Amino acid sequence: MNPDADRIRLAAGDLTLVLAPPLGGAIAGFAQAGFALMRESAPAADWADLLSAYPLVPFSNRIAGGAFTFAGRRHQLKRLPPFAPHAIHGEGWMRPWRVAAAGADTASLALEHDASEPGSWPFPFRAEQHFFLAENALAVRLVVVNTGAGPMPAGIGLHPYFPRHGGVVLGFRAGSVWRNGEDHLPAARSEPPPPEWRFDPPRPLGEPGLDNCFAGWSGPARIAWPEAGRGLEITADPCFGHAVVYTPAGRDDFAFEPVSHMNDAINRMESVADHGLVVLAPGATLAGTVRFTLV
Repeated sequence: MNPDADRIRLAAGDLTLVLAPPLGGAIAGFAQAGFALMRESAPAADWADLLSAYPLVPFSNRIAGGAFTFAGRRHQLKRLPPFAPHAIHGEGWMRPWRVAAAGADTASLALEHDASEPGSWPFPFRAEQHFFLAENALAVRLVVVNTGAGPMPAGIGLHPYFPRHGGVVLGFRAGSVWRNGEDHLPAARSEPPPPEWRFDPPRPLGEPGLDNCFAGWSGPARIAWPEAGRGLEITADPCFGHAVVYTPAGRDDFAFEPVSHMNDAINRMESVADHGLVVLAPGATLAGTVRFTLV
């Protein structure tokens, strides 16, 4: 199979965007005049986590043990071996998406989930991604619609990876951060974030070893590659009130993920007031846009 055959390529000015609808509706490249603004994808990548960015629908990050109770009913989700015992990142990143529309600088992808597969998200929904490329920016609009007959908990997020080179600098402001326990789930909250996890003012990324959710992200976030003279500003609609920062040690990439809710939010709805998850009535929609602007 030729992986390039299933790619969609958009261009505006010297910005290019490559999409991989069969691989989780993922972004497979975002560059300016050949400079990778998001992580370059592996040549033979065969799933979204090896690409540049992917959607998080209808939840972000981990659900403890893949299990939760909603409206009095207990649900058990499937768990991928690398991330067990937890469920992670929802349905979208592991499923092929349908191309709804594609032009020179815009594209729309869609995913229908009927909740019939055992261990899948137990509520039917439709998800959409809309990509808008301009000469100086990329906008990604995420949409989740409850297509079921009852209420559905829902969240959205985007999981982009960025190259870690050229003295990369990260800057953003958040009110607090969730410290994880040994199970990689939120265990305690630090308000404000501790100095070693604070990126206000911006500073070189370094090796902080983060895989943590920051709450009260006010936007924007800034990423700069000073040696290359390049930078991005990340802004998002108000529904993205959290951000997950993932800085795996010894790797040449990192993630800054605008998300609508904290990790394991579905199991914290009664204990954390600002968990961020929403409950959609039948036919209701959760939608928001993330923007990446050249600076």
